[in-house]
Amino acid sequence: MICFNCKKQIPDGAPNCPNCGAPIVPPVQVGKEIKFRRWQRWFFYVVIAILFIAETAYAVKIYSDNAQLLEASLRMQTSLSQAQGELDSAKAGMSQKDAELVKAKAQAVELQQTLDNRARELQQVSSQKEESLRSYEQLKANLSSVNAGTFNALLQMGVAASNQELLKIQVADTSFSGQDTDGDGLPDDLEVAFGTDKNKSDTDGDGYGDREEVINGYNPLGSDKLPLDQKFANANKGRVLLQMEGKGEAWYVNPKDGKRYFLGIPSEAVKALEGLQVAPNPVSNISATSGTSGQTTPTTATSPQQTASPQSVVIPLD
Repeated sequence: MICFNCKKQIPDGAPNCPNCGAPIVPPVQVGKEIKFRRWQRWFFYVVIAILFIAETAYAVKIYSDNAQLLEASLRMQTSLSQAQGELDSAKAGMSQKDAELVKAKAQAVELQQTLDNRARELQQVSSQKEESLRSYEQLKANLSSVNAGTFNALLQMGVAASNQELLKIQVADTSFSGQDTDGDGLPDDLEVAFGTDKNKSDTDGDGYGDREEVINGYNPLGSDKLPLDQKFANANKGRVLLQMEGKGEAWYVNPKDGKRYFLGIPSEAVKALEGLQVAPNPVSNISATSGTSGQTTPTTATSPQQTASPQSVVIPLD
């Protein structure tokens, strides 16, 4: 018989093991104990297996959940990246809109300044127009006091012209009379009509005298040429042009050469017309007062060769 505790041979029927002193269990009871221990081991193995399977399943579940969570995290990160990109794009768009807004504001300010400048120019033009009207009224007042026959001749031939229109007609190369302060060959009154400086012989400082530039068709106030227009000059041949933007200076356009000749300011122009030979005389039907009856009778002025005609005016200046 073998001791269950120390596994050594002991005498049969001994109550205790002589070697280890452990009580001796009968074989039947030992078989039951062994069977019980065997079931315990199997139960333990089953429990271990169940726990292992459960832990494995739990680990698999955790792994699956983590994988899903990781995938969801990646999707969220991708979405966040896209949202960040859209946000950056929106910021860039807003920056561009801000730049466009700033540009639009600058353009609005520039437009407002342009409108203000146009308003000032319009006001200036209006003032110039009023000044021209006053000059015209003054011209009429000045002319109303001169000889009636010469006044009618000037009115028949006189046409109001702007400075820009006068620039289209070449100035004749002739001897000018009158005070010439700067000695450039242009009288002071003529320099006033041209807008040049009567105290400087070369107003624009380009090395050419004012008279030289005017006679040769160049602008004495700049580097460009005058806008001469022969067609316009031909259309005004034989006319007296009144410079309404100045002092009402009178210019005569000679029918022979199509150039303009300076007659002077209104009073001097009247004297010039009175001193010129008019053929035929443009003055007709001038009212004269009879010394005996007090009634007005029409009289007709004639040239040495012809009878006056109000339709034809020729003033030879050469």
